[in-house]
Amino acid sequence: MYTLKKLALYTFIILLIVSIFQDITINNNMNIENNTEKKMDANEVYTIAHVKVLPGDTIFSIVESLNEDSISTFHSDVIIKDFKELNPTTDPYKLKPDTFYYFPLYQ
Repeated sequence: MYTLKKLALYTFIILLIVSIFQDITINNNMNIENNTEKKMDANEVYTIAHVKVLPGDTIFSIVESLNEDSISTFHSDVIIKDFKELNPTTDPYKLKPDTFYYFPLYQ
């Protein structure tokens, strides 16, 4: 009986460690729900990501994490303007945690 309890405890500990390891190593972009495309002008097309905002996130931190390669070419005014176009009823400076918003994915 004692051996069975030890085996159950060891199994639980191993599963706990594996779970924690997966949580740490899996990409944190799991809060992206889906992507669609939106045509801005005749020349400009970008993809839209539906992202769940976490506590402490800002528009710029989310757009930067989504557009790691091309974010340096955009100004903050453009990012705010695009966010307002995608979320017309939302104040871009007061995002609510655990709420989904649309963010631009620049190409």
